[in-house]
Amino acid sequence: MTRMSVAERLEKAAGARGKSQREIAAKVGYTRPNVLSMMKLGQTKVPIEKAPLMAETSGVDPADFTRHVMQEYHSAVWEVFAETFGELLTPAGQRCLEAFTPGLPPGHVDFARFRRLRKDPVVPGACGLDATFG
Repeated sequence: MTRMSVAERLEKAAGARGKSQREIAAKVGYTRPNVLSMMKLGQTKVPIEKAPLMAETSGVDPADFTRHVMQEYHSAVWEVFAETFGELLTPAGQRCLEAFTPGLPPGHVDFARFRRLRKDPVVPGACGLDATFG
């Protein structure tokens, strides 16, 4: 499974939500909707501080989308966070991981197994998660 870019994911989410580009841009705090268009085309990056609200407005899980933004735009910083604080999972990612790693107490995660599973071509699709396992 090929992971969508932030721009592709934003384009898909914004289109599926049924809101106009102008509505989404205004909700996020932009006076010009062309800024959102530039983000969807990958011509400009989604500012990290706007990622959670942009996700919520576009109908995407804010934690998952913000993680995706960090991994794509600030991968070195994300790696330091992940190594220091551990992998951060959305509730959907946690449920999926628990389903594919039975026998662990609730809330416990085998991160070595998680790293292997997220590279598996079947597991992320079976959970309906592309970015969580990205």
